[in-house]
Amino acid sequence: MISSNIATLFAETRMAEISMQYRESTTSSGNSTLWIVVILVAVIAIVFFVYRFHIQGSMHQHCPNALLTELCGVHRLNRTGTKLVRTIATEAALAQPALMLLSEASFDAAVEKARKSSAIKPEQNAILTMVRRRFFEEG
Repeated sequence: MISSNIATLFAETRMAEISMQYRESTTSSGNSTLWIVVILVAVIAIVFFVYRFHIQGSMHQHCPNALLTELCGVHRLNRTGTKLVRTIATEAALAQPALMLLSEASFDAAVEKARKSSAIKPEQNAILTMVRRRFFEEG
């Protein structure tokens, strides 16, 4: 029993001497939290942009209005003209809105349906003339 007490006392003394000689120094890790937040925000932003451009792009690819929007872009219609063409297509209740741009007769029929439902206002006639010229005049 005495020998075990001496061994414990000797071990404690020995450990105290060692710990005094080899002190551990700590470094500040204040920036690690900032880096974790920055990396997390970057990952969320990457996931958002991948979703937005890849997945939503493929959904719009099979939308009936996608062809109509592309045709308006090819014919260099401005935003107001494109909105008017979409309104006419909605009021004409076409399954494929781009069908009204195949001929002037189908376009005129769709415009008349939109006028009957008062979707086209008289002040939009100038825009309608510009749309007709862009789609059906050669040049």
